[in-house]
Amino acid sequence: MKKTLLFISLAAFTLTACGTSTIIRRAEVSYKTDASSALGGRWAVFSMMAAGVSSLNNSQGPLTIPTPRGPSQKVSDSGVKLPDKNSLEGFRHQANDILLAKLKQKRPALDILPPKQAQSIISQAGLGAEYLQFLGKYDYLGGNPEFLKKLGRVLECRYLMIPQLVIILNSNDNAIYIAWRFGRKSADYSISIMGQVWDLAAGKLIWSGRGSSSTVVNSYKNPPPFGRLAGEAAEALISILP
Repeated sequence: MKKTLLFISLAAFTLTACGTSTIIRRAEVSYKTDASSALGGRWAVFSMMAAGVSSLNNSQGPLTIPTPRGPSQKVSDSGVKLPDKNSLEGFRHQANDILLAKLKQKRPALDILPPKQAQSIISQAGLGAEYLQFLGKYDYLGGNPEFLKKLGRVLECRYLMIPQLVIILNSNDNAIYIAWRFGRKSADYSISIMGQVWDLAAGKLIWSGRGSSSTVVNSYKNPPPFGRLAGEAAEALISILP
């Protein structure tokens, strides 16, 4: 089977006004095979995985961003301070709910088995331990072909989508940049939802892509809420799904 590696950025960006900030939306296909051209049958969707939060450069003086649960938190030298003790859990849960709602809205023809139902079936089939091991090693080893085939039989699904959330804060506080910005410190706040689609019958990855949304935040502007950025990223990803 011929495989094609693609790094295609959509030429047209979607600019959305959001209060005092502008959201830039972008979609990118990073990998696909010929088998991803026409995907029929039932899809299982796993819960959103949290790939991480990154802070690029150091910010001198905190900026505030709205968090999905709890009060607004500060963006400081160490990066984004998350809303609870569970690190990325608050963001991950909200992004997961948003992605599922957008899938239902934008791709109503897809026959989707949602995460909670999939996890229940896996547990009842006695595969809970293997499932947790699979998730624990996924970032490093990818999908285990034999376990993926087993999942396909148990879930009665042909395809599996595994989404991941990435939050990036890029602070621009060097003297030249601040002068260019007329004395305003700013940060690029970006959310990406990555999606990988696996053929469970073959145990192989057949498609990978991401949807991203970003905005420039400075000390004198209110940033858009996390949910708005996550929604734009989810729609961007769904727009390029096979």
